[in-house]
Amino acid sequence: MGPQRQQRLVAQDHGRDVRRGRFPGRGGSLQGRQRQAHRRRPDPHTGRVRAGGGPHPVRGAPAVLGRGVVRGFGAPGLRPGGAHRGRGCRGGRSRLGAQGVAVSAALQPGPSAAGIPVSGPGTFGFRAESKEMEREAHMMRKLSYASAVVLALALAGAVPAQAEPLEKMARKMEKALKGKENRKVAVLAFPYHDGRSSSGSTLVQERLTTYLAAGGKVQVIERNLLNKVLDEMKLENTGLIDKDTTHKLGKVLGVACIVTGTLYDLGAEKTEVNARLISTESGEILTAGLTKIARTWKDDPVRPGGATALVTDPPKPTPPPAGGPAKDKPLVQLAILLDTSNSMDGLIEQAKSQLWKIVNELASAEKGGQAPALQVSLYEYGNNSLSAQGNYVRRVLPFSTDLDKVSEGIFGLKTNGGSEYAGAAIQDAVSGLDWSPQAGVYKALFVAGNESFNQGPLDFREAVASAKARSIFVNTIYCGSRQQGVGELWKDGADLGGGEYLNIDQDRVVTAMRAPQDDEIERLGRELNQTYVAYGAAGKDAALRQEMEDKKANAPSMAVRGASVQRAMFKAKEQYASAAAEWDMAAAVESGKLSADKLEEGSLPAELKGKSSEERKRFLEEKIAQRKALQERIQKLGAERQRHVAQEEKRAAASGAATLDTAVLGAVRRQAATKSYKFGE
Repeated sequence: MGPQRQQRLVAQDHGRDVRRGRFPGRGGSLQGRQRQAHRRRPDPHTGRVRAGGGPHPVRGAPAVLGRGVVRGFGAPGLRPGGAHRGRGCRGGRSRLGAQGVAVSAALQPGPSAAGIPVSGPGTFGFRAESKEMEREAHMMRKLSYASAVVLALALAGAVPAQAEPLEKMARKMEKALKGKENRKVAVLAFPYHDGRSSSGSTLVQERLTTYLAAGGKVQVIERNLLNKVLDEMKLENTGLIDKDTTHKLGKVLGVACIVTGTLYDLGAEKTEVNARLISTESGEILTAGLTKIARTWKDDPVRPGGATALVTDPPKPTPPPAGGPAKDKPLVQLAILLDTSNSMDGLIEQAKSQLWKIVNELASAEKGGQAPALQVSLYEYGNNSLSAQGNYVRRVLPFSTDLDKVSEGIFGLKTNGGSEYAGAAIQDAVSGLDWSPQAGVYKALFVAGNESFNQGPLDFREAVASAKARSIFVNTIYCGSRQQGVGELWKDGADLGGGEYLNIDQDRVVTAMRAPQDDEIERLGRELNQTYVAYGAAGKDAALRQEMEDKKANAPSMAVRGASVQRAMFKAKEQYASAAAEWDMAAAVESGKLSADKLEEGSLPAELKGKSSEERKRFLEEKIAQRKALQERIQKLGAERQRHVAQEEKRAAASGAATLDTAVLGAVRRQAATKSYKFGE
């Protein structure tokens, strides 16, 4: 055997011994090298190998770097590997893998050696004996990288986490104050929408104070100082203060804005928070937001005691309307929101003349063989004469079964140019009205206007989402061309609210078709008034209102539009009579609310004073009988009239010249059908 041949065999044997964990000759014993390897194990916290600590690794040992496994260059007859000289491999070279992270093999004998991820190139190691061990090393490297990234982000405060809802609201308020010289704010308590308070009122106040202060972009008045100032001003920290008081607070505390709002419980576990940032100088709402938080407090809201809180038109849910439906009676709730800016005179005129047609249609519906109770609310928005602090929104009338009051409210509307915040109007109606929680109730909101739907500090998407959560259909009526309304996001509002997008010509003068039955219907409608027996102070006001609304509907400008005949037909409906039970003695006795045998002398009208109990009873029974006969006659004539004009109305609807009544009634029919309501043809 030649010298060169012998040298190659020795080198091969040496390399094999190295790979199998044997260390003959050079560098000391196996035990000594294991001790050195132990000192070079990576730090368990940082993954790095400490420098120094022992002799150089064995010449010819393979280096495992990144994903590649490369033999060292020390033994003769082995192909050179890589271009980077390994810092830990004496006389050897190494190759960086794809990740650029070295993997060192634990110095354990035999094929049980496993790769351990460490940081930095050139760390020496031994070649894994199998592909399985290589895969294990690769997996450990990936896990180490992921852990290191998460740890680094966490230490740097950069781990993305979902912000708490009130924190998002605080950030939104910070943006509204960006660039302002005075960025000092005071956060008031958050009462419930009806003026009551609970521990949640101060909890929301505290959280918002904390988030605003922690952001470092605004200065926040400390709560104790705020309470002290409010005590000196003889106010309670309820969050319900008027514009003048807001201005005074700004001067005393030196704050540019106050943060206030309301709460609304969505159940036992969730509460809706409506927040506003209000300028103390102008009373203008700079920004507003709506969010939902967990209801972590257990106490129920109560009326605040002590000092008087100043309240200016806070949205308050109303108690169930007088003469409201029994629990098992079907119910329709309708909120009408009308833009009363300068350009909306035509819309208001249509509302005046077409209200009675709309409610007639609703009253003729039936569910389970019963006619529904009808509750209507009225709002106006976009009028400069309204409060800027209230987003130029006013509730004209809460839910009411008294449609004479609704008519009175519509006729009382006056237009005046302003800022048209449809989103704020929707939110006020959603949170401020006593919407029924029953699943079978048809609940709808109609908002009409002609400016961009996304005006104002409150995002209309939040308001519409709040309505949808209560199963309220949100219908939008754009006064103008359909395409223009789409561009101004009115269709988006309806789509998000599960309602319908409609457009009308608000300037179109509606002329109703006269039918042969109309004169008789109008005459009988006037006779109906003689069957009502008003009692008490409320009765006198209601009887006067009934007479005034009759005169308005019979005025030439309204009669030509069909208001007079439509009003007379509605007065013959069950819904009108039942609502009158609050002030009409005949209706109250018929419904069982009053007993004819137990009437108090002081509350009696003039025609019943001085009469015996039996005479009073007989008098009321006669009025009830007269009313029923008139109602039946009007209803019969109304059915004949409806058949007469049905075809003409279909042609008018097909022409595309939509008006308020056709827009509303079409949507009502389709939506109420989803709640099992049926309408006559």
